[in-house]
Amino acid sequence: MSMQNLFTIAPHAAFLTTLADRILDNTLTPDWDIGGPFGLADITVILPTRRARLALSEIFADRLGGAVLLPDIRTF
Repeated sequence: MSMQNLFTIAPHAAFLTTLADRILDNTLTPDWDIGGPFGLADITVILPTRRARLALSEIFADRLGGAVLLPDIRTF
């Protein structure tokens, strides 16, 4: 079994910030074109809490600024 699509975030790193940055720089989705206002809409992120979902939405909004569709961010 190949583990080439397994990624980790270091324990000392800010989890949500690192996750958002890696999604935006295409580290996690290298074959997808995430440019343009609809590029992130095909991505689904599942997080454990509503607070994390809201925080990740804010991080994306801060990073992207303009009018774009954010990823589908869900909780368990």
